[in-house]
Amino acid sequence: MIPNIVNGITVKGIADFAFKGSKITSVDMSACTELEAIGSLAFAKIDTLKSIKFSTATYKIGDSAFYMSALGTEEEGFKLVIPANIKNIYDQAFRECKYLSEVEFEAGEGSVWFDISDTSHESKVFALCENLKKVTLSDRVKTIPSYAFDNCTKLEEVVWSKALTSIDDSAFNYAGIKSVDLSECKELL
Repeated sequence: MIPNIVNGITVKGIADFAFKGSKITSVDMSACTELEAIGSLAFAKIDTLKSIKFSTATYKIGDSAFYMSALGTEEEGFKLVIPANIKNIYDQAFRECKYLSEVEFEAGEGSVWFDISDTSHESKVFALCENLKKVTLSDRVKTIPSYAFDNCTKLEEVVWSKALTSIDDSAFNYAGIKSVDLSECKELL
């Protein structure tokens, strides 16, 4: 568990590369009442990482923050819940999370923005998550960015946001989706 206060200082962010490549098995940020941002590559390439609990104050997940981390186990997978307080998710934040099996965006106020850093033109936020099977998009998700679910070959079920306004190019490139029903997406351009 990441404490709210370290050496008398309130934790407001997790720095870029802070735990990259470490051997931690879980990340619990729930005690951090003022943790606003998770930095780039902060928890990247952790092959032992099984679970994440976000802070209710966090609103930004930096680019490649959990890139190539296990997120779950081969036997059980992992359901990632993106809380309503998270407003910005940068490119490749969860790319190649090997055991990530389900993603759910919680309902709430405001929208989720998939931001692209200056070095990339594609989101790839969940690209190459080889065991991702289901995605639930709440009405906070208005746009699905380019290559967001690229090569998620086991992705078969998507619960679509009724507030969806656009699906960008190659968003589901080589995904395993067998059917798409967007009839409830009245705002889709």
